[in-house]
Amino acid sequence: MYILEVLIEHPRLSLNRPFTYSYKGKELLSVGTRVFINFNNQKIVGYVTKVEETTKSIKELEEEKGFVIKEIDRVIDDNPILTPELVLLADQVASYYFTSKIAVLQAMLPPSLRPKKSFASKPKIKTRTLVVALTNDTNGLTKRQAEVLKDLYYNGASLKSDYSASIIDKLSELGKVSFKEREVYRYNIEESDLVERYELTEDQRKVIDQFNETNYETYLLEGVTGSGKTEVYVELAKQCIARGKQVLLLVPEIALTDGMVNYFKSRFTTNVAVLHSGLTDAQKYDEYRRIKNEQVDIVIGARSAIFAPLSKIGLFIIDEEHSETYKQDITPYYDARTVAIMRAKLFNAKVLLGSATPSLETRARAQKKVYGYLKLTKRINKKPLPKTTIVNLSDVKFIGEKSPFISKPLEAAINDSLNRKEQVILLVNRRGYAPYIACRNCDYVFRCPTCDTTLTLHSKDNELKCHHCGYRTNFVRQCPRCLSKKINYSGFGTQKIFEDIQKMYPEASILRLDSDEANKREQAGKIVNLFANGVADILIGTQMIAKGHDFPNVTLSGVVNPDISLAIPSFRSAERTFQLITQVVGRSGRAKKEGIAIIQTANPNHYAISYGAKQNYEAFFKKEMELRRQNALPPYYHLIVIELGGKDEASLEETLGTMKALLLKELKNEIIVLGPSESDYHPRSRLPYKRLIIKHRNYFKIKPILFKVLQPIISRNIFDVLINVDPLDV
Repeated sequence: MYILEVLIEHPRLSLNRPFTYSYKGKELLSVGTRVFINFNNQKIVGYVTKVEETTKSIKELEEEKGFVIKEIDRVIDDNPILTPELVLLADQVASYYFTSKIAVLQAMLPPSLRPKKSFASKPKIKTRTLVVALTNDTNGLTKRQAEVLKDLYYNGASLKSDYSASIIDKLSELGKVSFKEREVYRYNIEESDLVERYELTEDQRKVIDQFNETNYETYLLEGVTGSGKTEVYVELAKQCIARGKQVLLLVPEIALTDGMVNYFKSRFTTNVAVLHSGLTDAQKYDEYRRIKNEQVDIVIGARSAIFAPLSKIGLFIIDEEHSETYKQDITPYYDARTVAIMRAKLFNAKVLLGSATPSLETRARAQKKVYGYLKLTKRINKKPLPKTTIVNLSDVKFIGEKSPFISKPLEAAINDSLNRKEQVILLVNRRGYAPYIACRNCDYVFRCPTCDTTLTLHSKDNELKCHHCGYRTNFVRQCPRCLSKKINYSGFGTQKIFEDIQKMYPEASILRLDSDEANKREQAGKIVNLFANGVADILIGTQMIAKGHDFPNVTLSGVVNPDISLAIPSFRSAERTFQLITQVVGRSGRAKKEGIAIIQTANPNHYAISYGAKQNYEAFFKKEMELRRQNALPPYYHLIVIELGGKDEASLEETLGTMKALLLKELKNEIIVLGPSESDYHPRSRLPYKRLIIKHRNYFKIKPILFKVLQPIISRNIFDVLINVDPLDV
């Protein structure tokens, strides 16, 4: 008999410990396999963390331990579902982010392999039956049977379904053929024609040599837009694979995956796997197993691909490292950049963080020589950066006549580009049609009934949607308070701009790319490919169109209203706005034709906009760093947000107040604690939440005290406890 330690599938922190079960079966059972168990009269899935053989009886063990020991129902896996390295990584991630290990495991694995009861309804291996000729002896066969047998004998195994079932069954009955099962992969990457090797620039060779000749664990590759960072990735990946190692490359948006895969496939022959949330569950399962079975050299994907089960990683590449999409916004709140550095230590590998506009935290670490610092200062084609014009929307003379959202200078520039058969990108950093709907008769505002955020109209599906919690409802053009039909629409999003541009340029082909479109399976990649291939003249989108794309025929980038991102109540709003402007301006004029950019704004003198227009990262970095220093914000201080949810708000306030007092008493000058204060709405719970914001300089110094203060609250299991280490926003 065996005694097992089992983690259960519920990810609450109060249940973040193994539970004891017995196993009397004869099947081999290992650490890292899943089992069905009975927990609190529920049939759920558990994950085995320890297996210990014993000669004691159940009764003896129960008397010794002081509780009833149930037997597991059955074993699910023949072999462990994670590599030993990923098991160790799960412990590290759970410890660093103050989260349950089972939550990390569920984030690591595709749905078919998760330690979660829902795995049972997810896809498994798909196979097709092959038929194989055992002989070419056609004696006693009909003419058609003989033809089929010869075809199979000389052409090799074929799908059984390619032939008449009755003929194949007869040949099998006569012992002429046999059958075997072949696995079918449900995600196929199209082959790309190899292109002639690009001649590396002097700057590219220099940063590659620096990367290879120095011994930092992590490097920042900072390069202006169009400077050839991707070619550096390719060259370093080729060198890594030549050493018998593997490469893991992350991109910030699903829409960038296809382009990156095609680029790598066109540069050298290698086996590539793809992992991201845009794949079907079946495709994720197949890709995960291909990776685990060591059939690939490179994995390319979005945030969750950081957990790809590669066993010989030599290089981690994080493209557009500044992107906030690398930080998960639900528990477990991991950051793929931090996890990459954790994994790199386990593999003795290197991490390369690439960006034209690095996050302040990354750039500060590079300047302090915590990271290696590599720079590409020129575009590879020696073309100048786009000439950028800022249009002041406060000046009425610039207001367009055909659309109040498209200024006269931008309208004229679009006309010029279209007349030259060149392409245009328009950034509108808000999806939907109108973000503010109100009644003109009684001033009623359409708000989310769950979290009180103003609802956005999405005209295509005639729905009002909350971009905060996900609430949605059909839009009825009538005030629910006074029943008036005098409804006013304020503001604009991608759908409204798309509609206006269609009216202004009826002959032009126009595409839209935002999260509404990207959520449709494989749609994001299709839109990007169509535009890259010149099928459309104008691409309108949110930040998805600003990052990493290389469109050779784009000569005009228009930023319709960057003030939207500046208005977001976040200490990162200026940084995000600067990055967004710099990135989208950099999409223009990347090939032989020179590019221009036009930025429409009511805040032309704001430093994020003026420095973004000039692509002046150094000036922005200096200005923003001083503001962060004055306000004790990252990178000078690190952040932790602790949230408690429960029905009794007074109890939440009291508990957090006690916690704050204990932390300040124990850590004194080591931390700054803000709160208790209201929390953001959590869409998966209708409980009220309160929070503390902790600012600190040394996480590992304060972590033991933080754990000691939190543990009694977690163990009481009265509140829902959420802990976000290194949040992007507070």
